[in-house]
Order: sequence, then structure tokens, then C-alpha cells
Amino acid sequence: GQLARLNMAEAHIVEGGGAYDNSHFTRNGVVGQGLFALCTGLVELKLPDDATVIEKDALKGCTGLKQLQIPSATTDVTPSDGCTALSAISVPPNNSAYTADNGVLLSADGSQIVWFPMGKTGDYALPATVTSIGDYAFQGCSITRFTLPDGLKEIGQAAFFGSMVEEVTMPDKLRLIPTATFQQCSRLRILRLGSMTELISDKAFATSYAELLQSCTLHVPAGRSGFYKADRNWGKFKHITEK
Repeated sequence: GQLARLNMAEAHIVEGGGAYDNSHFTRNGVVGQGLFALCTGLVELKLPDDATVIEKDALKGCTGLKQLQIPSATTDVTPSDGCTALSAISVPPNNSAYTADNGVLLSADGSQIVWFPMGKTGDYALPATVTSIGDYAFQGCSITRFTLPDGLKEIGQAAFFGSMVEEVTMPDKLRLIPTATFQQCSRLRILRLGSMTELISDKAFATSYAELLQSCTLHVPAGRSGFYKADRNWGKFKHITEK
């Protein structure tokens, strides 16, 4: 639509009334899925101060929105896809759940990356405090190379979904590559797994698991190819090469 600027800071989202988007209903204090979907003309938005939840894709396709402030009462945020111009997320000092670092949304203690804006460009080094990456955190982002911090222990599902990432080096402590981590990452060329990685979940990549095992080359430490070929999981890779 033509909506360009909206200030809801003193408004309240409450339950009741009919469905929006033909299938969703409002709930108290929830910026619900699809509530602002495809508001492509929206360039300025102030969400209600008392909103406690921002659901996944609440702002889907808001291609004109460049900045977003998380309300002071919000304690639960899931990123929205398609916010291609969004380059900075900010958090008021009285929000107890989140903080922002260089425009990136983090948990208050800095241990989890929650939302990396799609419109943010240039190099980005994850803070050393980060131990986990939230669901969809880097969805659609334009950063091409990531070296993840040594202390990272957990990645949420679809963390890099549809991003421009080309090269990723995983830390040693990361044991699981979860579902849809790199789905639709068509530019991904190099993925270095950590020494403690035990499982790559189904649909972790944009291809099927069977195609992955047949087409990708697994690079292993020198003198260890026999060990990997004999393993019931790693041995499924058709191409195993020592480095």
C-alpha cells in the first residue's frame, strides 16, 4: 500500500476483531506474523511501546524500511524476511532482553545474535561474546564471509537461509549443523567444519542430503581418510580427500 510513516508508540495491539491477511488474528501485545507484510512504501515505523513479541515475518517484504527500534517491553523477537533496506536495529536502554551492537540485534548479555539486518553491508566480525546464533538471524544478509567465534556452540535453524554467504569457517565446539542452515545459499562455495562436528541435519543445504553426499568433497586431515570412510555417517560421502 501507500503507508509511509506510522507511529504506534502509544497505541496497543489487542485481541479481537476479524482476521488480517485472511488467516491471522491479533493478540495482546504481539506484532503478529504478516501484520505489516508487503508494506513496501513504509519508511518509518514506531511499534507500540508495550509490544512484548515480534513474530517471524511480521515485517516481511517491507523493502523501504531502513531502521527499526525494538520496543522497550519486547522480550521475544524473530527476524522478518525481505527487509532488504534495513541496515540498523536499535534498542532503548530500558529494554531488559536485548541490546544492539553496530546495528545488529543481540541478546542483552551479548551471547546470542538475534537479527542481522539484510541491508547491512561490509565486513562483520561476530563479537567474541557470542555463543549462539538465533533462528533466521542472518537470513538474506549480504555478508559473504564468516569466521565464527571460537566460543560458538549453537546455531539456530535456517540461520543463513537465502543469504549471499560464500565462505564459512565453523568453530571446533559446534557439534550440529541444524535444519535449513544454508538452504538457498546459492553462492556458498566453502564450508569448513569444526573438529567436533557430529551431525549435519537433513535440508541443511539448498540441495537434498543425497545430492550433497554425491557431489560435495569432504576434506579431512592428512592420514585420516580411512577413519572417515569407515565411519557410518561420514563414510556416506562419495568424495573424501585428505588435506
